[in-house]
Amino acid sequence: MVAVFSFVLYHYILLAVFGVAVFGLGRPLAGWMASYPQLPALYRWSLQVTAGAGVAIVLLFLAGVLGVFNSGVILGLVLSGWVMAVATLTRFPSPGRTVAACKGLVARWRGTTPAQRCGVVALLLLFLPLLGKPLQTPHEWDELMYHLPYARFWAEQGSLAVNEWLRYPLSAYNMNLLYSGALLVGSDLLTHLLHMFFGLLAASLTFVAGRFFLDWKVGLGAGLLVVFTGLWGYDNAYVDLGLMAFWAGAFASLALRYQYRDARYALLAAALAGIAVGIKYQGLYYLPEFAVLALVLE
Repeated sequence: MVAVFSFVLYHYILLAVFGVAVFGLGRPLAGWMASYPQLPALYRWSLQVTAGAGVAIVLLFLAGVLGVFNSGVILGLVLSGWVMAVATLTRFPSPGRTVAACKGLVARWRGTTPAQRCGVVALLLLFLPLLGKPLQTPHEWDELMYHLPYARFWAEQGSLAVNEWLRYPLSAYNMNLLYSGALLVGSDLLTHLLHMFFGLLAASLTFVAGRFFLDWKVGLGAGLLVVFTGLWGYDNAYVDLGLMAFWAGAFASLALRYQYRDARYALLAAALAGIAVGIKYQGLYYLPEFAVLALVLE
C-alpha cells in the first residue's frame, strides 16, 4: 500500500512541477492581467497557465530546431518557469488580505446548507477515482502508433527529425513536443497526466468564463460537462484535450477583449489559437468562427 501511494504521489509531484513551471512561463504573456482586479483570480491563472504551456511548446520547438533537445534544456525551462512563478507570488495580496480572504471562504462554507455541503463532498468523491486513471502504461491506438513513438524519436535524436516509418511523418505535433520533454525527464505515465491536465484546464476555463459572463450554476454545469466528456482521454497520450484547452483559452481571451476593450487580450487570443491549430489539423475547424468573432470585435 505504501509503495502504491508513493508511486502515485511521485507522478503527481512531477505534474505539479510542470503546472507551476508553465504558470511561471506564462507571466510574460498574461501576467499583466493582474491589473484587472475585477477579473477573478482563477480566470487569470487559468489563462496564464495556458499561455505558459504555449510558451513551453514554442521554446521546445526552437530547441529541437537547434538540435539541443535534451534533459538539460527541459530542466532549464522548468527552473525558469519556477523562478517566474515565485516572482508572480510576490505580487499576491498582503498576508493580512490573504488571511481575510481565507476567513471569508470559511464563512461562506459555514453559511451553506447541509445539502450543498453533501453535494460538494459528493463531487470530490466523484473526482477521486480519476486520479488513478492516467497511471497505466500506454496500451492502444494512436498513442502507440505515432504520438509517443514520435515523442521518443525526438528525445533520442535530440532534435526535430522526420521518421518515415511512423504514421503521419508530417503533421501538427505541438503537444508531442511536451510529451517528448516528459519522456526525457519522467516517463510515459507523465504524458497521460499531461493530457488529463489539459482536459481539466479546459474545464477550468469553461467554468470561469461561464461564471464570469453568465452565472456560477451555468459555469459549474458547463465545466463538469467538459470534465466528464473528456474522461476517455485521461488514460492516454492523445492530443485532443490539449487542443480543447488552447481553443478554450483563445475564446476566453477573446471574450475579455469584448469586456474590457484591451487589445492585449486579442493578441493573447491569437497566440493561443495559433498554438491550437498546431496541435491537430482538425483544430482548423474552429478558425473561421474565431476569425469572424475577432473581426466583429475589432
